[in-house]
Amino acid sequence: MKNFIFALLLLSSSIFFGCSNFTENNSDITNNSSKTVTFMLPSYGEETYTLNPGESLTKSLYSYPSCKILNPKNAVIYKSEKFGITFSDRKTNIYTCLIINNNDVNVEITEKYGLIGDNGEIFTIQAMKSVTITVYTKTPVLSAKDSNGNPLPIIFCLTN
Repeated sequence: MKNFIFALLLLSSSIFFGCSNFTENNSDITNNSSKTVTFMLPSYGEETYTLNPGESLTKSLYSYPSCKILNPKNAVIYKSEKFGITFSDRKTNIYTCLIINNNDVNVEITEKYGLIGDNGEIFTIQAMKSVTITVYTKTPVLSAKDSNGNPLPIIFCLTN
């Protein structure tokens, strides 16, 4: 009987004190980054939202909502909190990479995991030229191809 009463009290207290995790609350989504952020809330459908730097919006969300950043994928991170989401600039794992194209044709550069540029984009380097780009890993897995998709050698190094 004592176990039954204890279990009943435990269940009652968890219902009363833990309800905010199972109900939707007005939640602020704030862009504290220096970039315009486009994102979606996967648990709430396919709708996309865009916030300029310093903007925010209020939505009815469950605690600690999930978020998918669509743009820029690499330069911005988010923190999911009990009553909202905050976007901020990525401050770690940012490296400058010098890439040298010693080929006599233009080269398209990609990174295996999309950790190049703000969105994992493809960079084109003109023949016999070099560029400096941002990568979001200390060990980028770069590949270079010509316009026909043929692999080409490149020289690259992290400069910071």
